Amino acid sequence: MLFKNMFQYKSPKFWGLILATIAVIVIGIGLISNPINTDDLPEVTSTTDIWNARTPYVGDNSAVSNLLNLMPLPDGLEHDSIMLHTSGEERGLEWILVDSEDVGYDDTELQRTAILIFASIENLKDIYITTKNSYEQDTSLHYDFDWTEQILGADVKSYYGVSPEKLQDLIDLTASRIPLAKYSIAKMGPGGEVISEVVLRDPEFAKAILFDSMIKSARFEGTDIADLTDYYRVRVIYPEVDETHDYYAYKLDDGKPVLQSEPEGWYSIISGELYPQLVEFFR
Repeated sequence: MLFKNMFQYKSPKFWGLILATIAVIVIGIGLISNPINTDDLPEVTSTTDIWNARTPYVGDNSAVSNLLNLMPLPDGLEHDSIMLHTSGEERGLEWILVDSEDVGYDDTELQRTAILIFASIENLKDIYITTKNSYEQDTSLHYDFDWTEQILGADVKSYYGVSPEKLQDLIDLTASRIPLAKYSIAKMGPGGEVISEVVLRDPEFAKAILFDSMIKSARFEGTDIADLTDYYRVRVIYPEVDETHDYYAYKLDDGKPVLQSEPEGWYSIISGELYPQLVEFFR
């Protein structure tokens, strides 16, 4: 149909072009004499709108949908659908977005949005954000309520979710509080000995390992890192808030590679493709 319309196209008559040109000139003069005052235009989303859209229950599908439609998104991402996880003790929200321009996005902006969502849904414990692009490549992020406290140093619900003014404070704060991180990878030996360590100028590989673990919903009780003799440490340092987070990659007895948070934390299975790259990193 597109090609058919192209070949059927006919150029407009001469007087039609003249009239169109005059119309453009008249409109232009009108805009010059009466320019649009952008200060008078309403905001697409205001703090008051978000405040009024708050809901105490993540299980309220209509209220949650209305709230998410007000949330800021990185350029190129568009709302697609939501899934609510409220069976048993779950109080989670999965937000599915479409990367309409296939250009990727800054996950820092999604972190700010996630914090705002936690402040606006009273009983929400977990947020899963899944993005899809035209290449059928899905990317998922998982944020939990404890993470917001690590970032903010306060309970986002009881401290910031109490008034429109506090909500605005939260928006202003997260613009500067989402910390920049430094990444390093180390090959570790018995007793926690650092055999070799590299500070990464380009953190993409370290991020890929952490991200791969993050998107796995299954968590298992880990081991005492001090008992391991051959493993790797991924360290993330947030200088602005003076915090260090360590993650340990090793293989289980059955050969499956895992990433564990903290020396005696929980682990998730990671991609079998990433662990060999980690080994090669120090050869």
